[in-house]
Amino acid sequence: MGRSHRRRGAHGPGQSGGRRDGPVRAGTRRSRQRGGGVRRRVRTGTYPEYQVYRQEVDGRLFLLTELQDPDAETAIVVASNFELLYAGGLVEAAEAEGAMYTHVQTLDKTYLGSFRHDDWEKFFPDAERIREGIR
Repeated sequence: MGRSHRRRGAHGPGQSGGRRDGPVRAGTRRSRQRGGGVRRRVRTGTYPEYQVYRQEVDGRLFLLTELQDPDAETAIVVASNFELLYAGGLVEAAEAEGAMYTHVQTLDKTYLGSFRHDDWEKFFPDAERIREGIR
């Protein structure tokens, strides 16, 4: 299980610090109607633990990052995907920084928060292959 750190103000609204094919879907209509359940959970939770689930399909990497707050018995699941062809720079940036980041935003691109993950290898256990652009 990885450890993550809350990072406030890492990037402004709409700035992810890297290429992403689309917005992260955070929340549901029902949670927004009840006062922004995901928004509140991102703002108030600590999420010190995380799991990364990954699958490569036809040159794309699909990720599910589960941010876990065991004390509050709460988790936020963030889905993302991108073409491996463009992932070399992301791997190099994660290596140089010594961390990977999860940025959470709503469908209208409202920035909710960022989380730092020191164990970036969980996202890219095959970093050398990706860095070299080999599929």
